[in-house]
Amino acid sequence: MEKELFNDLLSSINEMVAIEKGEMAVNPENVHHHAIPDVKSIRKTLPSLNMRRKAG
Repeated sequence: MEKELFNDLLSSINEMVAIEKGEMAVNPENVHHHAIPDVKSIRKTLPSLNMRRKAG
């Protein structure tokens, strides 16, 4: 691994640890939240999956 790439990765790791410890604040525009999908309801709405389940 190139030394520059290694140093960049190490810097990112140290930044992540500081954020986790609360020593460093994160800009709100850099925080992303993703909704967890309701897999059961998705499966119910997809007829191709229901047909495979009944056949097998």
